[in-house]
Amino acid sequence: MPPRHYLQVPFTEKDRAKALGARWDPVERKWFTENIELAPFRRWLTVAGMSGETPAPLADRVAEPPAVYGVTASAPSPVHGVSLRELLDRVQGAVEAVFPQPVWVRVEINQLRHSQGHWFLELAEHDADGGQLATASAMIWKGQQALVTRFQQETGLALAEGLKVLLAVQPRFHPRYGLRLEILGVDSCYTQGDMAARLNRLRELLRAEDLYFRNKRLPLPADYTHVAVISPSGAASLGDFRAEADRLAQAGICRFRYFDAVFQGREASGSLLAAFDQALALHAGTPLDAIVIIRGGGSAADLAWLNDEALARRVCLCPLPVITGIGHEPDNTILDEVAARRCDTPSKVAQLVLTCIVETVDLAERCMREIRLQAGAVLHARAAETDRCYEEVRRQSLHVLARQSWQMQQYRQQTDDAARHCLRRRAEGLEGLMQHCRDAGYRHARMAAVQLDTRWVQLQERTARQLRDCSLQCENLMHFILAVGPQKTLARGYGILRVDERVVTVTAQVPAAAEFSVQMQDGRFRARRIS
Repeated sequence: MPPRHYLQVPFTEKDRAKALGARWDPVERKWFTENIELAPFRRWLTVAGMSGETPAPLADRVAEPPAVYGVTASAPSPVHGVSLRELLDRVQGAVEAVFPQPVWVRVEINQLRHSQGHWFLELAEHDADGGQLATASAMIWKGQQALVTRFQQETGLALAEGLKVLLAVQPRFHPRYGLRLEILGVDSCYTQGDMAARLNRLRELLRAEDLYFRNKRLPLPADYTHVAVISPSGAASLGDFRAEADRLAQAGICRFRYFDAVFQGREASGSLLAAFDQALALHAGTPLDAIVIIRGGGSAADLAWLNDEALARRVCLCPLPVITGIGHEPDNTILDEVAARRCDTPSKVAQLVLTCIVETVDLAERCMREIRLQAGAVLHARAAETDRCYEEVRRQSLHVLARQSWQMQQYRQQTDDAARHCLRRRAEGLEGLMQHCRDAGYRHARMAAVQLDTRWVQLQERTARQLRDCSLQCENLMHFILAVGPQKTLARGYGILRVDERVVTVTAQVPAAAEFSVQMQDGRFRARRIS
């Protein structure tokens, strides 16, 4: 039969004690419980009521304690000694006597389990090297759930393994279950301060080593064609990111390589570092534009796993710009602070990549339009220059022909005049010399005729050569004109825009929402300006 534990229950609280399972003893006229777990009845439980019989005074049951909390054993019975239960009852009484009130204690949660509304914890204290100095079991009863709720509301953290907390605990010893710490309070300010202090120490360390702004100094890519993405496997945030990223990948605009990693828990740091190594190994073979780190929102405790020194150093020393999209807008981690670019959410990272690509495409289109305008202006200027050259060649050719013709007439006139002058001079001479003069005149005339014929032939050859050169130049210029003409230009992939059959050379000639026609090599089609 289990032992009875008598309770001191005021009359106003009897219904509450009865609801917890306490029963009334009409003989002793006291409430009692036979439950093994006495935590729900702690407020009514006394040392004297820990067994069915009226116990001996505490001084008889527990030896005088030393200066600290130890308890010395009583002298053994000369016959049989004491039973284990009696010994443990004395230990229980000593614990309750030494710790009548809760004690605040600094601990780290080593393990955490939630069962049937109760919280069961393993608490630990570690030295500077991570060695374990002490451990203890603790619990939060279902009736104290408000402690957990209030802690979450005040800190934004959920109780989790690895979290350092300041707890108000009531040491409890049970002969069957040993020593446990009943948690009656949690100091939210201590946990917040500890996490903030750790983050500040990490910031100062990175600043002292000139690493804090190192990745931020890297310029962001002017365009995105190949991006590595580190994220939790199957996370909803990854789906939000891929809603935009997959469209870019399917269009062949940008490739995304995904690396899975654990973002919370003791494995988070190693998993993320391994994902970084895989991304950098890919970069060595196929250059990347950036590395993206994304995860969805979570509690501050979940995100605190990312405030890791090794991981922060890896981001700082990364040769590529790192872009983060972790949690929601108010969330902050050391990775957000040291990354080249921080976005509030994963979807905003995708929007950043998309916006950069769209801006690059817009710039390319503007450059193409400018090239087309400049090319059109150059072609127009060349065509006008060709026309001027053709007219100049024609004018020069006619001028040369006219000058040569005039010179030929002058030569002939001079020859005729010389011949007539010689004849007149010889006619005035002696009759005997008439024949000689006539013969000489004829001789000179023949020589002049031969010279004239020779000069005429030379003149014809020179004129013909100049005409051939001019004709060849004209033919080359004509080929050049035909090569840069509208049909040839259309055949090379260009188009001619017309508004009301007028050729458009600048965008200002096309009013907003106006219709215009585009002439291609194989025909025309109509279009409308929308911006």
